[in-house]
Amino acid sequence: MCTHQDQGWISSHPKVCEIKAQGIDNSTQTHCAILTYFDLTEVKLWHAVHIHGNRDLQMVTFSGQKAENDSLSDILPLPASTELSMERIKHYFAALHPRASHMELEPSRMEEGPFCELIPKLTLALVDSDSTVVYYNVFDGMQPPKDASESKT
Repeated sequence: MCTHQDQGWISSHPKVCEIKAQGIDNSTQTHCAILTYFDLTEVKLWHAVHIHGNRDLQMVTFSGQKAENDSLSDILPLPASTELSMERIKHYFAALHPRASHMELEPSRMEEGPFCELIPKLTLALVDSDSTVVYYNVFDGMQPPKDASESKT
């Protein structure tokens, strides 16, 4: 049985209980996570959305598929008021993608396809106080503009 000091139905929602069972005690992170979960599953109709707790960071991430045959995406819900810096984003990548962090890319691999497919991607779900969720994709590295190959003359 999931018990909370919070008031309201949302505090006893099975997914909130699942987050708490994974050792996440950060109520702000839990609130952002459950609103993101609702947005992904009920509004955007994502497939196979799973909750992953990170006790060290006291954060929740999700993995899921935008469409049934898409590859899995990693989503990190954060309050919209979170001050983000390159250092903080690198910290998230190091904690959430430890093997891929600081990956070196050989110049020959740049010809294999879009750079963004070769390095880890993290989708930040920024949750505002009115429950609006805005998504941003960030990559562990630099991604050249899509028209960079056309500008070489």
